[in-house]
Parts: sequence; structure tokens; C-alpha cells
Amino acid sequence: PDPSVRMAQAARMKPAVLGVLEKFLASDLTQLLSSEAEDAGDTCPPRVQEACLEIFKASAELVPAYSKLLLAASDSRPADFSFSDYSAIAPLVEKANYLHAYPLAERCIGGSLSPGDVDFLHVSGGSTGEPTYWARAASSEIAIAARFEQVLGDAFGCARVPTLCVVAFPLGSWA
Repeated sequence: PDPSVRMAQAARMKPAVLGVLEKFLASDLTQLLSSEAEDAGDTCPPRVQEACLEIFKASAELVPAYSKLLLAASDSRPADFSFSDYSAIAPLVEKANYLHAYPLAERCIGGSLSPGDVDFLHVSGGSTGEPTYWARAASSEIAIAARFEQVLGDAFGCARVPTLCVVAFPLGSWA
């Protein structure tokens, strides 16, 4: 579809994806983990399969580069995929076949780097020193910050006592 149609599709998907994400982030990590007890022995519980499949299908529909990557791997329509199809067909996303193979805009929802669609550009020198760029929305940053807060609070008790957390992962533009 033309870019305006694709952007309209992306705008419709954002509330659904954000709803799933908000529900996940609002859940207590302990409860999330204990609710998996009924799925003991199952490597991927049905509700996780459904969520993965929903994200996969949305990405296949809304991210131009991912659509192209899938077409190169299979002539099947992602909308018709089951979780088993997804597991068997979806290619591993790597620097060579995706990040360096497609322009940055094509790797974004709606194929757009427009303000409002993309709020941050990140860069990593990685282990090779060759920069790799990716775009993110503010909602992704907020979600990740919330997840870190939840993990640090629930797993390490940081919410109960004053704690200093030092993140020492030098792979950004400062590396």
C-alpha cells in the first residue's frame, strides 16, 4: 500500500500493541511468573504464542523491511500463519540480513522516520566498531524504563531500600 495507507494502518495498530504492553507492564512480575505454573513443561504457553503471533503479523504488515525479509524466506502470507508456521518460517533477524540490508526508514512502523513516529535514533558501535542505527518511539523507552523498574524492584528489592544502580554497558555512540 502507499505510505499514507500504511501510516493509517500503523496508527490503528499502536493502541492494540500498547494495550498489550500496558497490561504486561502493569502486572506484578511475581504474579506473571507464577501464572506460568499451569503451563509447566510447556516451552511456550498458548497465551505467549498468541501474543508473539500478533506482534509478528503486525510487524509483517506494517514494517516494510520485515515484509521483504519474510517474502524472501517464504511465499506464504503472514496473515495466514499459525504459531507453528511462524516458528518454522520466520527468519532469524541479524545485522547482515536485516539491519544492514534495509534502510532505517524501512525498518520502522509505516516505513517512516517522521517526528511522532520516531522519537529517538540510537546507535551502537557493537563489538565491530561499525555503527548500527535503529529508531525508537518514546513509548518504547517508557516501557523499557518501567520494565527495568519492575525487575529491579521485584527481583532485587530496590523499591524497599535506597539503591544505586549503575548501568555500565558501553555500546552506544559514546563507546
